[in-house]
Amino acid sequence: MRPCPHAGCANREGKAMTAPTAGAPHLHGAVVHVRDLDRSVAFYSALFVLDVAQREANAVVLTGPDGQFEIALRQRAAAQPLGGLGVQALVWRLPTPQALAEYEERLIGLTDRVTRRDHPPVAIVTAHDPDGQRLLLIGPTTAALGEPDHIPLEVFTWE
Repeated sequence: MRPCPHAGCANREGKAMTAPTAGAPHLHGAVVHVRDLDRSVAFYSALFVLDVAQREANAVVLTGPDGQFEIALRQRAAAQPLGGLGVQALVWRLPTPQALAEYEERLIGLTDRVTRRDHPPVAIVTAHDPDGQRLLLIGPTTAALGEPDHIPLEVFTWE
């Protein structure tokens, strides 16, 4: 077993932990609290070409055509304040500059709060959904660089 790659990898009893050997997990989806369920379903469905997989009175699960990820939307009366605990941004990684540009154009057609920052070797498109949830789309600045392997830390200081 491989040791954990950073200091402080210990369980609640202080026992050192090793890295799992069965493979790394991949984030499958997100739960997003929204004020207007129908408006948010329309936004996310149009942006990512998602289908409604399940629907209840105050919740919808959207899924991609390949089933690789899901977004669960749940209607709530109050929004979570930016800067509070919890998810501060939903981040998608795109494989090419062309894919990033295509999704940037889709966002521009859906919301007026879209900005792009080139931060070589990556470019980051930032937008907000109808309830103000921050979305980040990250991709390479040139095709030669390939898919980005991490999110630059400075994006977490951006408004």
